[in-house]
Order: sequence, then C-alpha cells, then structure tokens
Amino acid sequence: MRILVAVGLTLGMTGAVALAEDIDIKKLIGTWKHEKEKFEITFAKEGKVSVTGTKGEEKFTAKGTYKVE
Repeated sequence: MRILVAVGLTLGMTGAVALAEDIDIKKLIGTWKHEKEKFEITFAKEGKVSVTGTKGEEKFTAKGTYKVE
C-alpha cells in the first residue's frame, strides 16, 4: 500500500511541477532515476509514463499517461 501512495505522490508532484513552470517537452522525454529511493520515471514521446522501482524485496510498476499544455 505504501508503494502505491509513493507512486501517486510522485505522479502528483510531476503534475505540480508542470503547473509551476513551463516545461520543454524535449527535456522531459526520457528516464529519470532517483537513486536513493530506488525508482525511475520514464516519459515517452507518445504521452505515456511509467514508474518502476523496488521497496525492500518488493518490485512495483505503475503506468499512465501525461499531457503537457
């Protein structure tokens, strides 16, 4: 359950950043890694996003879409 909350917060923070400033889509595309928390977020050109990582022995993946306006 904590992992789902972490993924939700991560995706929510990503949305908050988009609201805070203009985003250059060319710079957003790619994989962003957080080494300390052991997860990565991948933004694809076609508007898809995925979050993968590990928490202890448990692996998680979440997929969704994004839109930059």
